Amino acid sequence: MNQHELDEVVSLVSARTIRNVSLDDVTGRVLAYSTITPTADRVRIDAVLAKEVPSGTRSWEAQHGVNSRTRVFSVPGDPQIGLLPRICIPLLVRGVRVGYIWVQANCADDDLRSTLEDLQSWQSGIEHLAGRVLVALGANVEQGTVCNNDLQDLVSGRSESASDEFAARFEAASDVRLVVFSGGATSRSEQTLPSLAYRQALHDASRALFPTGDFGPDAPQIVSFTDDQHGVFLIRSHVSIDDFIAKLSHALRLRTADMRAAVVPYGVSAVVHEPRGCRTAYRQAVTALQARAVDPDIGSALFEEIGIYQLFAHTASTHPSQRLLNLSRAPGGTERMRILEQVYSSPGPVQRVADELHMHRSSVYNHLQRIEDIIGADPLHPLVRLELHSGLKFLRWLERPRFGSPAGTNRPPDIF
Repeated sequence: MNQHELDEVVSLVSARTIRNVSLDDVTGRVLAYSTITPTADRVRIDAVLAKEVPSGTRSWEAQHGVNSRTRVFSVPGDPQIGLLPRICIPLLVRGVRVGYIWVQANCADDDLRSTLEDLQSWQSGIEHLAGRVLVALGANVEQGTVCNNDLQDLVSGRSESASDEFAARFEAASDVRLVVFSGGATSRSEQTLPSLAYRQALHDASRALFPTGDFGPDAPQIVSFTDDQHGVFLIRSHVSIDDFIAKLSHALRLRTADMRAAVVPYGVSAVVHEPRGCRTAYRQAVTALQARAVDPDIGSALFEEIGIYQLFAHTASTHPSQRLLNLSRAPGGTERMRILEQVYSSPGPVQRVADELHMHRSSVYNHLQRIEDIIGADPLHPLVRLELHSGLKFLRWLERPRFGSPAGTNRPPDIF
């Protein structure tokens, strides 16, 4: 982190507004501040001393839209918590939040209207400051390391070997899994979040899980890379992936104010024992992510536990069986396919299926009889059941979110 650069940004705004100014990151840490007037409210003093914005102040800020506003706006004071009126300058780079600049009123009666109008007309200057803050925070440092580049090359297929540094860190970790996550791709039509959001969120989540700054083999982010479709990182098996993803989701929400980030879709590979296994592990993790996106019955994010979708990832077919096609084309076919899949997926008796579907048991049997009439075979016969059940899952698989190839190759992996 370049503290001098952050101080310069604060000084520029302070000189322009002739008021005390502070700079916070998206998690509430106070990064820099200026004092050019003798007045300061209790909230500002507490924040500067603790290097963190008090929770009550953050709640007040959130009530006034700080997490969703993208342009300069004013926030009223709150005498109960010792807060003077202030102006918030959200700092965004390509739609991703990197922090907030706060311009404090000199007193409760200080008229901020002219200052607000001036700052609102200074949008190009604010965008420039946001870029300076991003660079000062070291946003691009982690992406440029040898190990991160090695991972990207291995995953993309551009290389089958890694540097000694990568191999050494990989060996030290011993029991590694590869995780692929997406901030928004839960269907083929959705757009994912910017690469910068993933990159910053990975850093935030790692820092939250390991506040001492340990990014070695014991930290979740051994190596990683991001692009505009997803993020990829290696994690030791003993680290709770669910905990890390929860922190990642929180970090994405802070960075983007995008509710798509409320739940981060992700997939986890089998254990990887050597660097050259990263490409296979990457395919496994993507397959697990895709399977969970299309099938809500899959609870686990582990590749080993996604069942038949492991096979679909390696099939070139794009057509279901003829029996399933006949059923889908028949009147009411879509509804009967839904009922049939529920029958196949339920471990209990037909009565349980009926209860889950909110219908009478006899109605379920009537649908099964109608399905038999349409396809010319008993849908509960073991071989027919296997064919239709796998076919129904395959139809889900055809709707999986798609990913282009990672940067570094023009040839996308077959599973995409």
